Amino acid sequence: MSITEDDIRKASEVEDTEEPAYSASEILEKIQAAGGRIYRGRELVVFCLIQDRDVLRWLLLLGAKLHAGGRDGYRRSSDGPIEYDLYLHIIPTSGEQTWWEAAGPYLSKAR
Repeated sequence: MSITEDDIRKASEVEDTEEPAYSASEILEKIQAAGGRIYRGRELVVFCLIQDRDVLRWLLLLGAKLHAGGRDGYRRSSDGPIEYDLYLHIIPTSGEQTWWEAAGPYLSKAR
């Protein structure tokens, strides 16, 4: 499941009064399908590491925030691809499930 132009359009056209277009699980599924890694921090924090710039753009349109200092991304190794660290738990979602609950099945193992 990849990010489509329709996903970008939906994210960019959301009004503050509208019900969010995606559940946390739907967003997490798209991140994982694009090779992103999903983590839970303490308490309510859910974040991801992503290399795909289309997914990055989409998540920022939905309301994700880059980790402080991560505006230009970073490399895990000197010759590795650029990755972006994004806070997800601040994105408004549809449904009753919290980000914390939704992230459980998608969690990446620490590397």
